[in-house]
Amino acid sequence: MAAFDPKDIMETFEQAIELFNASDFEGLRPLFHPAIVWKLLHHAGSYGGVDVVINFLNANKKKLQPQFDPNPNTINVSPSQLTRDGSRRISGTAQWRTSKDSAPEDIDYIFTFLPDTAGRWLLADVFGHVIEPRLALPLVEARTRVIEETRKVRQETSD
Repeated sequence: MAAFDPKDIMETFEQAIELFNASDFEGLRPLFHPAIVWKLLHHAGSYGGVDVVINFLNANKKKLQPQFDPNPNTINVSPSQLTRDGSRRISGTAQWRTSKDSAPEDIDYIFTFLPDTAGRWLLADVFGHVIEPRLALPLVEARTRVIEETRKVRQETSD
């Protein structure tokens, strides 16, 4: 895996995706917050805690090799001012494959990261849900427009 800066939230996000897509779930351990909550995509349940989440992934996903492919046009990183605990959220739409060779599903996701005392971003919450097929394209298009407008406003206010 490529070297990355764990104090850069986007690099941490990208590293987590790379490790997940390679089914290197043990490699995710240093990127996980100790109290991580992993929401199941196709079920109402969730798993909590680093060891529990990694054990679940190894037992249930290792052989399937699921794939998470975020749409780069919809990735949004929330400013930390929106939270009271210093966390930041990365959200967007993605293609999800239950196994490496399965048909893709469109999903909406929110990943919440918290900084540790050294300033490294740790994944604290993983949430996603399947988008109804008839709503997938309109949702992606609307999200893309909102993100483009948000970026324009942020750039105008920083100039």
